[in-house]
Amino acid sequence: MIAVFWDLGGHASFRSVWHNYYSEVQGVMFVVDSSDAGRMEEAKRTLVDVLGHENLRGVPVLCLANKQDKPNALSVQELSRVFDFEKILGSERPFHVHPCCAIKGQGLEAGVRWLLAEACKVQRKTPTSSI
Repeated sequence: MIAVFWDLGGHASFRSVWHNYYSEVQGVMFVVDSSDAGRMEEAKRTLVDVLGHENLRGVPVLCLANKQDKPNALSVQELSRVFDFEKILGSERPFHVHPCCAIKGQGLEAGVRWLLAEACKVQRKTPTSSI
């Protein structure tokens, strides 16, 4: 299998172009700075907005809880409670919250393997052209 990843960046100024990629998406990897409690609500609102797009209906979601090496980082359980993933993601899509430390390369491979496995299971509707 060939996998293509797009790093779209989370800064607010980049978010306005994210929708241009949604029709090709087979899985979402959402990276959260788990040591930045002050931005959790913003991150949650962003995830809710993104996953509300019709082109992303049913796609699997991997939430990487990054910066687990920081002493003030929220654990996977704490992050799951703050985001209330069951409520915002519902039962229509597979999701997984995985701890990681990107700078040390810890947890990334296991998380990506989960996302790839789930993406292979999902049958997406491909847009049809009307001629």
